[in-house]
Amino acid sequence: MAMVRRIVVFPVLGRRWAFTAVLPTGCDGKSLPAGSLRNLLDTLRSTPQNSDRVELLTQYFSDKMYEKFTAWEATPEGSFRNRLHSIGQRMLSRLGPTETFLKAIPKDAGLVEIVYPYDSINSRLVRRRVRHLAISGEVVHRRYMYGSIALLPFAVVLGVLPLPNVVLAWNLFRAYSHWRALQGSRRLNFLVTESSSASDDAITGKQGEQSNTFKSDLSPDHKTQRNETTHWVLLPSKKLDTLIKLSNVPRDAITDGTVAEICKEYPLDPLEIMKWRDQKLAIKSFR
Repeated sequence: MAMVRRIVVFPVLGRRWAFTAVLPTGCDGKSLPAGSLRNLLDTLRSTPQNSDRVELLTQYFSDKMYEKFTAWEATPEGSFRNRLHSIGQRMLSRLGPTETFLKAIPKDAGLVEIVYPYDSINSRLVRRRVRHLAISGEVVHRRYMYGSIALLPFAVVLGVLPLPNVVLAWNLFRAYSHWRALQGSRRLNFLVTESSSASDDAITGKQGEQSNTFKSDLSPDHKTQRNETTHWVLLPSKKLDTLIKLSNVPRDAITDGTVAEICKEYPLDPLEIMKWRDQKLAIKSFR
């Protein structure tokens, strides 16, 4: 059965929208502890595809670097590694919300469900903006991925210094992060572009495959059968529409209280929503 990814789209300020992926059950949005090297080798032996092996290796070393980075937080206050951890946290907090969103789209996703406010925004514009985000993300993250890879030789030279090679670790992380965002943008573009001749108003989800939350939330006018040839589903939500209107969006900015209520209704990361609202470089409009 194809993997289903659910995303939530809604305005946060004027014509600026938030695009967030629903967190999987039991996921806190952080990397999982990396397994042992023996487990990695066993997994590599049972993986026939070379591309999958490369991805496993990259994920393994990325998780190892994340473990070491988080361990620096426990070092004595004011120490060199503790300061590096604080600087790293500030740099991570400045990463764009588009990158985080695209990284959440797995390469093997077979269906994307798009939840949006029932009455606040037009369904056709929802799909158009999602596709625009995927197309622009593919261009941007390909460019930055190549840039990060090009800087790796210079970062390796710094390894002769008797200090942690933070520059190399950061470049490796950025190259891997941009690569994941690139893969997610390509997959999302494929999912929302496929069978583009289908009418947006007719794509509303398979009956019997939606959670109880969305079954009771959909408008009766939008509960028609999904075309089996499409890879995307529009799910208009009256609850989300009500929450958005409480903050008088799009005239005013969405409030922190409304963000908290939305995250209670849908398992989302509130910090990412606030990035879409507060970041000046967030994608604002597309028509």
